[in-house]
Amino acid sequence: MSAIASTASIRETAPVEVHFPEPEIQRRWTIALRVLLLIPQLIVVVAFGIAVRFLVIAGWLSSLVLGRLPAGIASFLANVVRYWTRVYAYGFLLLDAYPPFGFEEPYPITVEIEEARLRRASVFFRLLLAIPAFVVATILAVGISVAAIPAWLIVLVLGRMPRPLYQASAATIRYEARYTAYLLLLTSAYPRRLFGDHELRLSSAAKSIVVLLLVLGLAGSVGGVVLLRAQASNTLANHVIADYNQTGSAATSFGVAAGNCSTSAQPIACVQRLTPAIVASLDRYDAQLRALHFPARAQPDALRLEAAIARMTKGIRHLAKARTEASFTTDAVSVAYAGDDVDQLTQLLVDDLS
Repeated sequence: MSAIASTASIRETAPVEVHFPEPEIQRRWTIALRVLLLIPQLIVVVAFGIAVRFLVIAGWLSSLVLGRLPAGIASFLANVVRYWTRVYAYGFLLLDAYPPFGFEEPYPITVEIEEARLRRASVFFRLLLAIPAFVVATILAVGISVAAIPAWLIVLVLGRMPRPLYQASAATIRYEARYTAYLLLLTSAYPRRLFGDHELRLSSAAKSIVVLLLVLGLAGSVGGVVLLRAQASNTLANHVIADYNQTGSAATSFGVAAGNCSTSAQPIACVQRLTPAIVASLDRYDAQLRALHFPARAQPDALRLEAAIARMTKGIRHLAKARTEASFTTDAVSVAYAGDDVDQLTQLLVDDLS
């Protein structure tokens, strides 16, 4: 079967059809080793993904001018969608036949993509228009991935995939193929019919499994977002701690050197000569904090910490210009209080991020 089926008259919304065979008995050893058997296929999938990124840009520009994809680009992209769909179906245990690496070899699962006329406005805004379908496709992908291990155990025990689970998986894979084809400008038909149509009739049990996949996908997506946010917060906390420790080391060195100035003939001048190093360290800490993007809950304490660093820096600069012992002592006390604030607010900020 050719990658693109030509029609006598090009339709404006040509559908993407994915044809699945009947559920079949599978060899248990291939079920058990499916992940390992997929590795060579996934390498090819990644390679095709790299090529597709470049071709899509060229195809998008060409479609804006021609109102359709150039034949060569369309043929390659359609073949890639067909290849990805085969690997997807094999990976999720819909069939036992190993996907061929070439485009022309026959396979039980076929993908038909009819040549479609494209509206230039639709081409120009394709990424925006695809967002709702992207959300659904992502939730489905997460859901079927979450259900993969239970499904693998079921198929391993039975030696075949139960029909309702097979139909639900087929509906999911078909939606992913339709979404990918739409995103790659192979069709104007928006991805739909997740719960089946005349080409893929789903039983009530299969529809319930599709709903379950959506629920699992939504829960998994939310959980993933929470986990990513937690990891991001921990990363920020580690940055703050590392930057604070670096500044703390500079402050400790300053304190030791300032203590040694007590034996100097001009102790105040001795201390003042040490101030540029600690000021530079505080400025660096402040710049590092400003470069970080804190979540809303941590922003108030981050701002207060930046203000405390500014007060401490200002106090040290005044101390460096003090001409009398009294003014030097006043500035030193001010710096000490500001330093305590920096310590406490750094701890509060780390607690906010933990």
